[in-house]
Amino acid sequence: MVKSIITVTIGLLAALASANPVAPVVTPSPLAEVATPEISLPAEGLALPDLVLYPPGYDKTAAEGSLEARGFAGTCSGCVLINNGNGLNIGCDCKTISGPTRYSSYDLNRCIGNSNGQLAWWTNGGWSGSCWNVRFTLNRLYAECRQINGGSRDSNINLDEHLQNWDGTIGCDF
Repeated sequence: MVKSIITVTIGLLAALASANPVAPVVTPSPLAEVATPEISLPAEGLALPDLVLYPPGYDKTAAEGSLEARGFAGTCSGCVLINNGNGLNIGCDCKTISGPTRYSSYDLNRCIGNSNGQLAWWTNGGWSGSCWNVRFTLNRLYAECRQINGGSRDSNINLDEHLQNWDGTIGCDF
């Protein structure tokens, strides 16, 4: 039964195509041979490198034990919040790999957002548009943030979790 329905349907389509002088006739052409790229796999036991977020020459292995060592607060000092007109930047004097410090500032809107009154790590989150009464300590940002229901709540976030110092330049690690 199904086979006969399919046969009738194909026959009707063929009849319609030949009866319609406007419809172009499509003839299949042979497919050209396309070279398939060879995928090579690493030899067994070969270690693949991890994603490197630090500049060349930076010894990250010594810092892997604690957030404070990996975050910016352990290598930056004199940090202040600066109103850039569109939000808040954090500005600090940060150590470089070669030793001296370099002043760096970073727009916190680029990596922090407001999730229903809670500061959260969020690419281009724009938290400062819905948070106020901002306070700052060495590695923690505090603010009162708007909630979906129209209320607000106090929130804070540990900046050392994702704010890093790359050779004297502050940035988020995502």
